[in-house]
Amino acid sequence: MITKAQQKYIKALQIKKYRKLHQAFLVEGEKSLVELLTDTRWPVETLYCTELFYEKYATLIQQRAASYILTTADDLAKAGTLTNNQAGLAVVPWFVWPDLGNPTQGRWLILDDIQDPGNLGTILRIADWYGLQGIVCSIGTVDVYNPKVVMASMGALLRMPVYYTDLQEFIAQQSLPIYAAMLEGKNVHQFNFSPQGGLLLMGNEGHGVQPELLQYVQHSLHIPRYGLSESLNVAIATAVLCDNWLRDFGG
Repeated sequence: MITKAQQKYIKALQIKKYRKLHQAFLVEGEKSLVELLTDTRWPVETLYCTELFYEKYATLIQQRAASYILTTADDLAKAGTLTNNQAGLAVVPWFVWPDLGNPTQGRWLILDDIQDPGNLGTILRIADWYGLQGIVCSIGTVDVYNPKVVMASMGALLRMPVYYTDLQEFIAQQSLPIYAAMLEGKNVHQFNFSPQGGLLLMGNEGHGVQPELLQYVQHSLHIPRYGLSESLNVAIATAVLCDNWLRDFGG
């Protein structure tokens, strides 16, 4: 069972300042938990799980979880963020990725103040799907350990390096080509990306790319519209651009 003290701690980790204080976050649901337990880079501080989940994955749980506590689906719903959780939730310490430095190769996403957790989680899945090297976020971008981001990423969070930094300072130091999604620019379907890789800059859902970052953009790209919709969701736009990016190189 989950005690009141444990429930209070789990509730605290649903708030950004307490995630930062404790340097920990939550992973919930069967699929995400199995991804977590099979990725040995990520330690598992405590796993709260149902008997059914434990019976299915007992060996993995015993190998990977520092501690585990059997509980009920009702207790999981009361403590966590999911209204229906038949599997469990885990408390996971933050993972420190290797130092970002200044990338000199590969394909990277740059996110400028993405606010919606669902968008960031989906973008993580897209970056993982297309084999990008990592994601660099502005300080104002939603916290990658937000429970809604973790859930929407469907395990991609565990594989995709994510960094937060001052974007203007970071971009100003880059030697790789910098592309940006813009309402006006070159038709991405008719554009050839550099074979050396680069940085793809995606702007805020409502305001696009910050004006102070535009001076560093070498290639503005747009996705041509054939219907009547006014705009594309930023995660969908990221997927379209990444697909064209990789297609240039037989991806």
